[in-house]
Amino acid sequence: MEKEEHVVIVGGGIAGVSAAYYLMKEGDSGRESRLSVTLVEREAIACAASGKAGGFLAREWGNAVTDYLHHGGYDEYERLARELNLASYRKIPTLMISGGGKKRPTEGPSWLTRGRPIGPADTQTAQVDPKEVVDSMMKVAQDLGVKLIIDTVEDMVLGDENPKAVRGVKLASRGTLHCDKVLVAAGPWSGVLLRKVGFKLPMEGIRSTSIVVRSVREAAEEPYALFCADDSRGCHLEVYPRPSEEVYVCGCGGSDHVQEEDLAPGGACEKASQVSPRHHRAKAAFLSLKDSTTLVPAGQETPDIVQACLRPILPDALPAIGAVPGFANSLFVSTGMNCWGITFGPFAGRLIAQIILHRGKEKDHPSLRHLAADRFV
Repeated sequence: MEKEEHVVIVGGGIAGVSAAYYLMKEGDSGRESRLSVTLVEREAIACAASGKAGGFLAREWGNAVTDYLHHGGYDEYERLARELNLASYRKIPTLMISGGGKKRPTEGPSWLTRGRPIGPADTQTAQVDPKEVVDSMMKVAQDLGVKLIIDTVEDMVLGDENPKAVRGVKLASRGTLHCDKVLVAAGPWSGVLLRKVGFKLPMEGIRSTSIVVRSVREAAEEPYALFCADDSRGCHLEVYPRPSEEVYVCGCGGSDHVQEEDLAPGGACEKASQVSPRHHRAKAAFLSLKDSTTLVPAGQETPDIVQACLRPILPDALPAIGAVPGFANSLFVSTGMNCWGITFGPFAGRLIAQIILHRGKEKDHPSLRHLAADRFV
């Protein structure tokens, strides 16, 4: 009888779904055992940051450690856009905008009415709608055999023969789901899950409020991403017009750090649906957008959408990608990508899939040695 290797992924955001996608795309090739993958998500696919992010992609905004992920992630989207027929993907120039000034600027998009571009536009930037990406990848993954379970992981199960090997997850409604390997890709909730097996990953979430304005023709016709200087309302707007005629705005100001105790069971932000926006910051961002652009339809007094998510962040603001040491190559993590989760996500998914499949190790990827999960221990 053919052997089967079962991988459980915890988390239905871009990190977990990308890993499932690449595991199924590459998993059975050249292997002696058949691969099966189950993805466990507590609420819904892309219900947290992956469904509420701006979708800004930048190739050259990294540093010595993260250039590898920026380059790989940006280039991966060009291929994925063709493969998945992503309607929201497009190259988009990006401008840095200074504050102040009441005259209409002579450079930049015609819908910009205040501020001045600083330097030339960055043309190695692009955008996607993150939810379209995650939903599209998940559909392909399910078509290839990934099983989706909507349930809460209450614990991880260690093996009888090897008590340092993870051999399953305990679900709130379905009991124990046995497996050979577990990937924790649960964004800011990853630290809470890893603590259940005694591993401390000092994860927090940064609450980020964002707004969306709909039915803006200029958003589709004259695409520019803007990064604006701090203004008198305490905003530092990031403006992303989308092909769908939506305008996504973040940089509302007032973001707070959510600690692990609030992410744990019984905490104020135990799950994504409990993460509430700061409405006064959303109002400030909307007024700043009206003051500096023509991207708000005449007569509109409030945004069409006000929302919030938690950006997963570690103390050094770098991701954790790879095997969790001390668990017999049975426990893996892909999280902590902060504001670059959408740019990094699919490429990180490919990397962690290769590591899980034994087709690569962290040492085979030059930057991953800086992203080891145990660097804080």
